[in-house]
Amino acid sequence: MKAPHFPNLPLYQGWGRPMRVESSVDSLVLLDGTPPEGLNGSWYKVGPDRQYPPRHGDDVFIDGEGMAHVFHFDRGTVSYRSRWIRNARFLAQEKAGRSLFGEYRNPFDKDPSARDISGGTANTNAVLCGDQILILKEDDLPYAVHPKTLETIGRFDYGGKVKAQRLSAHPKIDPVADSVLNYGNQAKGDGTLDMAFYEFDQEGNIRDEIWFDAPFAGHVHDFCFTKNYVVFAFHPLVTDLETVKRTGFFFQWRPQHGMKIAVLKRRGTAADIRWFDGPPVSFGHTVNAFEEGSTLCFDLLMSQSNVFSFHFTAEDGKRSMPDPQKLRRIKIDLAGNGATYQITPEIGPICELARIDDRYLGYPYRYIWTLFGGPPSSPEAGAAQGAMAGVTGGGTDGFIDIFNGEADVGSIDRHTGAIDKYSFGPRTNVHESQFVPRTPDSPEGDGWLLTIVNRLEEHRSELAIFDALKLSAGPLALYDIGVRVRSTFHGNWVPEETFRTHRYAMSRKVSVSGV
Repeated sequence: MKAPHFPNLPLYQGWGRPMRVESSVDSLVLLDGTPPEGLNGSWYKVGPDRQYPPRHGDDVFIDGEGMAHVFHFDRGTVSYRSRWIRNARFLAQEKAGRSLFGEYRNPFDKDPSARDISGGTANTNAVLCGDQILILKEDDLPYAVHPKTLETIGRFDYGGKVKAQRLSAHPKIDPVADSVLNYGNQAKGDGTLDMAFYEFDQEGNIRDEIWFDAPFAGHVHDFCFTKNYVVFAFHPLVTDLETVKRTGFFFQWRPQHGMKIAVLKRRGTAADIRWFDGPPVSFGHTVNAFEEGSTLCFDLLMSQSNVFSFHFTAEDGKRSMPDPQKLRRIKIDLAGNGATYQITPEIGPICELARIDDRYLGYPYRYIWTLFGGPPSSPEAGAAQGAMAGVTGGGTDGFIDIFNGEADVGSIDRHTGAIDKYSFGPRTNVHESQFVPRTPDSPEGDGWLLTIVNRLEEHRSELAIFDALKLSAGPLALYDIGVRVRSTFHGNWVPEETFRTHRYAMSRKVSVSGV
């Protein structure tokens, strides 16, 4: 067995150097400020790291084995823990002492010894289910971990009830129905048209299940729901297995498909789905959706071209400078007989990784917390920016800018258009933030915002706590995590009370329009 040696790539240099370390830090050191009272619970985050050097040398920043992180808050004291997700891929590679999986999600690029092993990475998100935390990535079913220790329990198929081969990394908690919504894309295998929508109770029992055919095997990383509907947008980043065999890339940009939106009726059937067509745009993440009379409003962070061109190219293999992602609203008229939708003008600067007050998911809302970035002047400048933070091909669009130290923590007031933001200065970057309400029945936005701050030159990370509606005033408290938190994508806050009740105890105390 050879000693691991990572290739000389920006992705693995400087801040991007793989950690490959599980950490436990008790009682984080308070650097500045006063911890707010009442902040008791756990904040789970998930991101990729590299167990071993990539099989072919090159890589993409969204790949890598899953590392789960948790911050436990207890009356001003905060502890931190990180642990590998020991799924099938991780265990097989641990035994072999090397990477067994090649190009991102390519089912044909495996070591022969891993032919029958899932390449799922479990590296994207975390959500509570009963007394376990589920770690998710859209290429497999979730893996359950212990909520306190993060020790891996095993692959989670909801007691055999879920027949989809994979579930998305973006489950949504309906705060009124007290349920969890999720779906499987390419649910019967790579390149299939099968979509499976599920609604679970908080214990993991299935309340609703709808299977239907997608218009093409497209990229569907995120979705939204309202009181009565579920919204899926299929943008033209397509999986064609013959092309995957030829090029190695799991997705290809095929703008001729346009974007197609499916509106499912909750507790309905596949026959109830309405389809709406629009131009070839793309997006990584949604923000929220709600009903306004007979109009369905669908907010997302949209690019007018292929925002994923950092890795997934057009069929001719060419990459181009994409239109950066900005907040936009799609309006769908459910009363009419039309099959198109309206895209409203953009709002605010380039942004990614947006969150809202989760108590308002599916319903009219006001505030968005996100990360603001700026476009580089050229692909070459973008690559240089990406190299600064260890991102291969980084900085070429609004999506990547969020990871290269060029982003601020920010908020957008949807009612007034006002923007509030805070910068930690040069040579820092920030992770996706998390809103935590002050009390279960406090007004929308009244609470705290949590974020991880990376000090790139000092090779360490900090935990910042803001008053969510006063970001420009700076952090209320700033903790030294004590170690480098290399990268995380998404996560969720679980109040201390929820561990006892398995209920979020916030839905029926909140005044939500239309409920």
